[in-house]
Amino acid sequence: MRKLILLLFVLTTTSSTFAQRVNSLIPNRLQNDPALLNRSAEGDTVFFFDGTYYVFGDENAGGDFEIGNLDFDNGVPFFTDNWETDWTFYYSLDASDANPGDFSADTASYVAATSYFTDATIKSNNWLVMGPIPLPNNGAVLSWYYKASPQVWVDGYEVYVSANGGEPYEDVDPYSEGGSDYPIYTKEARTWTSENQIVASDTVWNQYSASLNDWAGNDVWIYFHHNTLDGENIYLDNFAVIETDNMNTNESLLNGIKVSPNPSNGIFTVTSNTSDIKTIEVVNILGEVIDSRVVEGTINETFDMTSFSAGMYFVKSSNGTKETTQRVIIK
Repeated sequence: MRKLILLLFVLTTTSSTFAQRVNSLIPNRLQNDPALLNRSAEGDTVFFFDGTYYVFGDENAGGDFEIGNLDFDNGVPFFTDNWETDWTFYYSLDASDANPGDFSADTASYVAATSYFTDATIKSNNWLVMGPIPLPNNGAVLSWYYKASPQVWVDGYEVYVSANGGEPYEDVDPYSEGGSDYPIYTKEARTWTSENQIVASDTVWNQYSASLNDWAGNDVWIYFHHNTLDGENIYLDNFAVIETDNMNTNESLLNGIKVSPNPSNGIFTVTSNTSDIKTIEVVNILGEVIDSRVVEGTINETFDMTSFSAGMYFVKSSNGTKETTQRVIIK
């Protein structure tokens, strides 16, 4: 029998800086500052959820928004004093829990689940569902942060999207015959072996992203499916939907501007056969400018982003009157 929990929205407030709808999901704890949340969601943000508050960019959106927490495995967590059998919302002041992508005051709210059960034959089958989220016609990207436990296990998960209504196994069935329901992102579960060592970057917060362009113009539900056999813990935070305006963008060559390699390991070069570009900016998923260059003459600019989290970034080129944007993926 499945377990369904719809979280209670307990606080509504207003703000003039970004959005008119800011809701808190979790009472009775030190709350983040909604003004700081708004600041983190400035720009082309459609939706943002930091583990405590959610915010919509459109004042008319979010009235019917819900988060569903569904458990289909009924496994009993080994850490029974700290973990539930489904997704759990945590608050911690431990420095290792602080997400560098969090712009809220405490940085310590996140969502987590475990696959470490008293019965090691049970595979986790938990769904975190959020929606409806209205997508712009111009296209959008989903962004989130993930980390695994700093041990020898990396818990896997899948991300799905549906325009039908937030009900796993009805709207989204990962095991449907013929594979008609497919994830937009998959993280494979891994355990340590001498041939397959755990990547250290999996055990710290990193940003991930996936395109939502196939659902542009629709209301969608986002599903995070935890699906690991006898692993440990999975942590998620800072869910965002960002308008990209790139439905027709050529990611490799746009108006003579080339970004290569793409994807890259953090170092990439922007070149162009034109000389009318005046500025180049590298912008993260939240609209913050990471690097900015003033260009004179031929473009051949190398950017080193190896110190930044993996994920999607944007290269904006402008001649003073027109601007073009290209996506670049940092692995």
